[in-house]
Amino acid sequence: QAAAAFRETDDMKIVALDCETFPIGPLEVAPKMVCCSIAQLDGYVVTGGIVLADFEPELEAALREILEDDDSFLVGAKLAFDLGVIRRRFPALRDAIWEKLKKGLCTDVQIREKLLNLSTFGALDVLPLPDGSTLRAGYSLKDLEKKYLGLDRSEQKGEDSWRVNYHLLAGTKAVDYPPEAYQYSLDDSVGTLKVFAAQQDQVHTDQGYASLSTEGFQTAVDFALFLATERGIAIDQAKVAEVRAMLEAELVEEKIHLLYESGVLRRGAPGKPHVKQINKALELLGLEKPPADWGEYREALEAEGIKFTKPVEESRNMKVLEALVREVSEKAGLKVKMTSADEDAKVSTRDEVIEDLEPHSPVLAQYGHRQRLQKLVTTEFECAQFAGVPAERVHFNFNALVETGRTSSYGGGKRPLYPTRNGQNVDPRARPSFVADPNKLLASLDYSGMELFTTAQTAIRVFGRSRMAELINSGVDLHAYLGAQIALRMHDQFRELAHSRGLTDDPMALYLAFLECKSSKDEAVKDFFKHYRKFAKPTNLGYPGGLGPKKFVQYAKATYGVICTLAQAEELREVWRATFPEVKALHEHLSAEMKDGNNPVR
Repeated sequence: QAAAAFRETDDMKIVALDCETFPIGPLEVAPKMVCCSIAQLDGYVVTGGIVLADFEPELEAALREILEDDDSFLVGAKLAFDLGVIRRRFPALRDAIWEKLKKGLCTDVQIREKLLNLSTFGALDVLPLPDGSTLRAGYSLKDLEKKYLGLDRSEQKGEDSWRVNYHLLAGTKAVDYPPEAYQYSLDDSVGTLKVFAAQQDQVHTDQGYASLSTEGFQTAVDFALFLATERGIAIDQAKVAEVRAMLEAELVEEKIHLLYESGVLRRGAPGKPHVKQINKALELLGLEKPPADWGEYREALEAEGIKFTKPVEESRNMKVLEALVREVSEKAGLKVKMTSADEDAKVSTRDEVIEDLEPHSPVLAQYGHRQRLQKLVTTEFECAQFAGVPAERVHFNFNALVETGRTSSYGGGKRPLYPTRNGQNVDPRARPSFVADPNKLLASLDYSGMELFTTAQTAIRVFGRSRMAELINSGVDLHAYLGAQIALRMHDQFRELAHSRGLTDDPMALYLAFLECKSSKDEAVKDFFKHYRKFAKPTNLGYPGGLGPKKFVQYAKATYGVICTLAQAEELREVWRATFPEVKALHEHLSAEMKDGNNPVR
């Protein structure tokens, strides 16, 4: 309520803070604080700012006042990180941090920018412009200062800047910092406030309204996810070794020999002495011809001044692979899928394309098998070590807001600061390598039918009733209920049988008759039930979320192994809409609610 009042009256104190810390690294995702800067807006003019070292008593008192004052609104740029650092340095403020977040009195200019882009452009990363061109969006404080303030602080954020060297000032009072170090910290808070004020001008303009109504919630979510990142999860290196051994056994040349023979894979090669030094190397070793493997001699030869070439990594020949995909597709009478509709598009070699063609080509079958195993190598094992040393823990990075409204997770990057990986998509074969800490329990929880329950409840809230909710509360299996309707539409024999028994106009009777197939002694009847209930799963769980038929085809196959054509996907949507008509009405209602006449969104 306080946050809502702020948006209506703009009469609250607006305060920004920014922490400078020791370097981020393994087990130091929320590192030790060195100092914190605090700045305040008054009528959208920065009226004051201060930097305090972590040990100065005024800092904890100032932070407590901000957190406990319901008349102050806290702003940050990646505020979750700063609150995590404060939480570590001042444990007594942990409850106050959560209370501030729960009251909706915190926001993050990066999250605000995403909400602004979503509500005006309907996109986050690539923004469509009126002239038909696009603009790639940036969300760092540096990007936002450039956009709103015309300020470029790139030189202050390099690898040799104070930004990454505040640990050198630990134990020094802030007033005794070099002027550049003091000013850099203060500039982060002041810049955050100025960006915040500029964003406020975008919220309500002559051109339309941009929604920031969930900024407090999204900021709280971001903090909760950051705490999960900071904590990380322990790695059982013995389990990692077991999976590595499995991979080595599966990736031996005998099992993927067709890839080398076809030219899809190029062999790797170890380093060897440069051509001009081979004779000298052979002379030093007393050999007449080059050995099969120079590796065992490398250290001794390098000590004698012999220079080695770089090892050649095993690699894929994409031209050969694309030609093979085209050839197999044409021979099988399948459409050759391309990367795009452009004239210069290439033949697609995406995983789902290869998977479709595996039954038609032993080479592509081996390639698909190898690719699935390679994912374990690249996504699971790169994070199991850091700087060449087995990692004690891995940290899941999260993005609190993506275009779907959900969260995403990511890891890796060119120069990760700590062992990190995607925490929302973990290969089942790698899950045993993540273990609970001593005296802790690692649990996996899944809500059965959660998407259906929340959809039904939303329909009740909007319309006062829901057929889906009535069925759920009656104990009906919604997948079987919809499966019966799909079978009625798509299976001729079932449709004839239902018509002869007078079931076509009685959905519940049809459902009960379909359900009887589950316990039939006839295996063919059981398979019929399983088939159409399985078809109902992606239909029930995909279309309520807003999927279109094209995306549904990919989703159904990737998630449930259900293969259907575009025409079948459209037919499934028709059946689903007829079975649960309130959901289509709900989509139309929500779309109308989200649009503004002056500023329509996608």
